[in-house]
Amino acid sequence: MERVSLKSTISNLRRFREVTTILFEEGLSFFVDDLKLHYLIPTSTRLRCAVWRGARGCRRALLRADVEPPPEVRFRRALERLGPTFIKLGQILSTRQDVIPEQYAREFAKLQDNV
Repeated sequence: MERVSLKSTISNLRRFREVTTILFEEGLSFFVDDLKLHYLIPTSTRLRCAVWRGARGCRRALLRADVEPPPEVRFRRALERLGPTFIKLGQILSTRQDVIPEQYAREFAKLQDNV
């Protein structure tokens, strides 16, 4: 049986919390809701998001309060914020229009050019 070090476990949990928080901040909180992972979102982030957007979730402070980008744009931005591995996943998905909806494939294609 393989032993897992406490240090790597803590590191994995931190990254999982970071991924969950970014999804929440980008307005993709339905993932967090469906998986019941709200306990991973820092209280300060939840409060900041409540002020920015109300009870519906969170969005980046740079966006105007009356403009809500479509989900595919928010998902692409989340992939960009999550780093190179997630960007590569988005690039791969952009070529698979048989797997994801066309509007997502078009948005993820921007990861090919703009990253």
